[in-house]
Amino acid sequence: MRDHLGRVSVAGAVLSWSTLVVALVFGGLDPSPTDARRLKASLLSALCVAAISLGAAVVALVGGPQRIWATLGLVLALAFIVLFTGFGLPG
Repeated sequence: MRDHLGRVSVAGAVLSWSTLVVALVFGGLDPSPTDARRLKASLLSALCVAAISLGAAVVALVGGPQRIWATLGLVLALAFIVLFTGFGLPG
C-alpha cells in the first residue's frame, strides 16, 4: 500500500478541489436554504479528504518510492486547506 500513497494523495487532493468547483457551479456563492446544508456537508467532506490526503502525502514523502507524486499531493492538499479555511493567511 505504501507504494501507492503518492498517487492516492494526489487523487484525494484533486477530488477535494473538484468537489469545491462542483459546489460553486451548482450552489454558487448564495445557495438556497435547502441546498445550503448539502453544500456545507459536501465541502466539509472535501476538507476531510484533503486532510487525509495531506497525511498520506507526508507518509509517502518519508518512506515511499513516489516522492514526486507525494509532493504534488502535499502541495495541492495544503493549498486547499489553507485557501478553504483561511488558516495562516494574514488578515
